Amino acid sequence: MGRFIGSLLFLSVNLCVVGQTLLVPGDIAIVAYNARLHSRNCNISFVLLRDIVAGTTINFTDNGWTSPGVLRSTEGTDVWTASTALSAGTVILYPFTNVRLSTKGDQVLLFQGTVDDPNFIFAINNNNTGRQQGWNSMNTSS
Repeated sequence: MGRFIGSLLFLSVNLCVVGQTLLVPGDIAIVAYNARLHSRNCNISFVLLRDIVAGTTINFTDNGWTSPGVLRSTEGTDVWTASTALSAGTVILYPFTNVRLSTKGDQVLLFQGTVDDPNFIFAINNNNTGRQQGWNSMNTSS
């Protein structure tokens, strides 16, 4: 019995420390993407496809994913944090502050974790109908 209570206490402490919902592909989807030429007034709308707790964070970046398997570091990254618990079906309009989307083509990668160890959740590209053939510019990902 003591071991069981100790395990429950350990589990509840760990859940409180994490304080966010860990998302996987399919948990959110981008429903609108607004790129404006030479403007910082870019935004994105996404829908939650599962419930999340307050404190859940999602990173948005227009840094390309390179063929060596790392994120570029020459563009912007924004972090959205849920201020309250939100239900599946909630649509969020998020105005970027650091991400500057190009009207000539760009990508938005959504992830949790760090730029060195991202857990990708969703990605969108407005530059091509298929996979990019390289990562030689800020407008492409591999």
